[in-house]
Amino acid sequence: MEYIKKYGLPTAIAYPYTAMTGNCKTHVAVNPYAKIADFIRADPRKLEEHLRFSPLPTDVHAKAELQFYVSGVFETDYCPDGPGDANHGVVIVGHYKDAWILRDSAPSSWGLQGHFLMQKGICGIGSTDFESFEIYNPHQPKMRRNTYSFP
Repeated sequence: MEYIKKYGLPTAIAYPYTAMTGNCKTHVAVNPYAKIADFIRADPRKLEEHLRFSPLPTDVHAKAELQFYVSGVFETDYCPDGPGDANHGVVIVGHYKDAWILRDSAPSSWGLQGHFLMQKGICGIGSTDFESFEIYNPHQPKMRRNTYSFP
């Protein structure tokens, strides 16, 4: 989150997912599309309330079978959710009564146009989440530092 605050994030078109092992591009090589002015750690008991104002970057333990996800709610009998078990970053962008709507870094051809549904209460979702404040495009001065509200 500190990195996003300082350097920003590019679009998926400017920095596409390649599914290859290698080095990430540096902030110098990537033109940021969005930055955040600040962030706080989200209260895991109030994630739905935090979602009213910001998508929530979070950690998750992504089991190997998740790579074959096509649709429906991902459920599993066992998924580690303790400290240090997370192995993937996603963004909570919405929810249903019993499932989170998660945006992945995969292309739109994967899952539900790059999203997936995961049962609430499993795989560490909710243990490390952040609410962002003042999401803005650094290349549009008139928009800079406007606060966006997400329904």
